[in-house]
Amino acid sequence: MCQVNTNPMMRQEAYLNVLVPPDFIAENTSSDVIVPEDSTVQLTCKAKGDPDPTITWRREDNNDIILKDSGGMKYSARSYVGDVLTLTKVSRHDMGVYLCIATNGVPPSISKRILLGTIFPPAIKVPNQLIGAPRGSNVSMECLVEAYPRSINVWVKDTGNMLVASPKYAVQEAVQSMYVTKMVLTVRDFQKDDVGTYVCLAKSSRGESDEIIRLYEIPGPKRKLSTPRYDQNEITVGRDGGGPHPVDKGGRVIDDNDEQQQHHQHKGDSAEDGFDAGKEAIDDITDRNHHHLSSSTSVDHPKSVNSLLVAGGGGGGGAAGKSHLPTTKTVTRKPTTVRNAPDGLGDENAANPSGHDTAMSSASSIFMEYLYQRQSASSLPLFTLLNGAILLVMLLQ
Repeated sequence: MCQVNTNPMMRQEAYLNVLVPPDFIAENTSSDVIVPEDSTVQLTCKAKGDPDPTITWRREDNNDIILKDSGGMKYSARSYVGDVLTLTKVSRHDMGVYLCIATNGVPPSISKRILLGTIFPPAIKVPNQLIGAPRGSNVSMECLVEAYPRSINVWVKDTGNMLVASPKYAVQEAVQSMYVTKMVLTVRDFQKDDVGTYVCLAKSSRGESDEIIRLYEIPGPKRKLSTPRYDQNEITVGRDGGGPHPVDKGGRVIDDNDEQQQHHQHKGDSAEDGFDAGKEAIDDITDRNHHHLSSSTSVDHPKSVNSLLVAGGGGGGGAAGKSHLPTTKTVTRKPTTVRNAPDGLGDENAANPSGHDTAMSSASSIFMEYLYQRQSASSLPLFTLLNGAILLVMLLQ
């Protein structure tokens, strides 16, 4: 108040308000709480300040708070305003950290963490109770353990032996939340002796629990081994359809049309080469017969090929009465008829048939000798020469 002594006297009054940020009252604020499941718990948070602070409750993990109304119906809320938070029949899902936040418009705002834990015995969940694996593979088995306080977790085989970390087994545990722990057992290099039952066991001061996992063997994938064939003069590259593309010596990829064209061309060249070889063989036989055998009456033949004629009649008899082999003579190809042999020649030739057989045997020997020499001096296969010669003989008959 400010006063001035005048006549009349004058004065002025003023009011000063001091703003105080919020501060918790420790004796009236809850600390961490651990209660059995299905219990009812109250979390209290008191704060002072000027003006009076407002208390808001939230979960640290941003999950909803499960509350009950006056009628006993449950509902969830992201936050709750009030000094006291009442949770009815709490379960393991209500576990977590609750934040008590005090604000009054005067910075800074303050918060307090209160841990709520619910006690319950261990419970185990198994995602897969039957697991199959082929030999030689690594097999993993999982168990999810829910317990608070935390339990002691072990793996036991049906033989009664407890499994620990070793070159054969890998044992791991991963904490997923306040009350959930993931157990993982990995069997390395699975074999027949590893088939059986595996037990995941959890034990705490509140009780114990176990679950069974059965491990069995399944057939492994079958692999087909194929040996590709490669030509001596070709290399292969990948084909879009799955097979190899042949590649010539120059490195050019040969497609299917080129392969078919080369195949037919090769067959045609082989047939022509064989036909020419057979023709040359016949010419050679003809020349040898012409020089070593006596000449005889030649006739035109309607089946002469490439101006070659094999005489078909007339044995011919000389003054000495010797029979001669039929000879050949080149004539111009024209459609003619075969002239009959003179009278007596056929009978004379029939009287001495050995002359014709001797000629054919000599011709066969000369022909086979020529084919062998021709095959040795050329790169053509023997069967190619024979095929051409057979075609020529068939045309001559």
